[in-house]
Amino acid sequence: MTLPDVVKTLSYDEILNENLEIVKSLLPDYKPAEGDNVMLVLRAFSYRELQLRAFFNSLAKAFFLSTASGSDLDNLAETLYGLYRLKGAKPYADMEFSLTSASYDVLIPAGFELVDTTGSHFAKLTKDVVIKAGEEKDIGVIELQEEIASSSIKTEIQVSPLPYLKVKQLTDFINGSNPESDEDFKNRIRVSFANKSTAGSALIYKSFALSADKRIKEVRVLSPSAGVVDVVYYSPEADEVMQERIENTLNADDVRPLTDLVQVKKANEVLVDIEGEIIIKNGVDASSVYMSAINNLKTLTFKIGEDVSLAKVIHLLMVDGVVDVSLTIPASNIEIDDYSIAILNSVNISYRVSDEL
Repeated sequence: MTLPDVVKTLSYDEILNENLEIVKSLLPDYKPAEGDNVMLVLRAFSYRELQLRAFFNSLAKAFFLSTASGSDLDNLAETLYGLYRLKGAKPYADMEFSLTSASYDVLIPAGFELVDTTGSHFAKLTKDVVIKAGEEKDIGVIELQEEIASSSIKTEIQVSPLPYLKVKQLTDFINGSNPESDEDFKNRIRVSFANKSTAGSALIYKSFALSADKRIKEVRVLSPSAGVVDVVYYSPEADEVMQERIENTLNADDVRPLTDLVQVKKANEVLVDIEGEIIIKNGVDASSVYMSAINNLKTLTFKIGEDVSLAKVIHLLMVDGVVDVSLTIPASNIEIDDYSIAILNSVNISYRVSDEL
């Protein structure tokens, strides 16, 4: 990333020399010497000037999307683009509701609140739970009212107790996500520029889909026939909650054109195994080169609908010190359909040292 010209490169020595030249112009007979009082003052002023320039640089960075961060990025996004950082996704857990006595159907309504023993962590029931007459219990899903990836908190105290009702949390809270990172927020801001274009464009749907759930990693928009829009998404943490969030977001009145039939689909995962051998030139640290190649390969990711290219795999393995790559699996490029995504599965790469190449 190239910094804007307004953000200046800082050098203490350059600042000191500039200030020294000013002093010499005012005092032509002055001959600087290390440790004299003038040099001590110059060094103090130059260091102070360095700090001020660094402060001005940080102020300047707050006005550019590429360099803003934290609350500066939040304010820039709100002011210029009308966007807000995603708070993250609320995790959920399974909750068992049981009755000690009842001869009729008992409804525990969606939104039923529970709290932990400290009284500071709340959860809500996501859908109605009905315990039929003659039955003792049923399972519901509760959502922690905090944006966090996961939590072992137990919310087993009823805020408004129902007669004869007992609750027991069966699992920890999982499948949430932390607030959106600066880099993810910037990427979504860039995609959101499409929101200002004509209604129904692929980028509009992609922008709104990405905003539905922080855990979404990839979105592709297709139109298999006139008026039909397939929004295909991928997340390693995909679940029914994510599906519902995307559907609700994309079918909002101010998002979906009346003429569009929007279908939200989870991308099919195609697991890709990679096996083969790399040849490392003689005279280098073979184990370090090997680990570098393997770690580089493990960064391999694909977009929805992107084919698995042998060239891409070989390129990642060709780190400094590797002179050749021989793959046995896959033997050729793997074609991926529009509704699938390739996922790196197992890696089995050996190496040998050679001075023949």
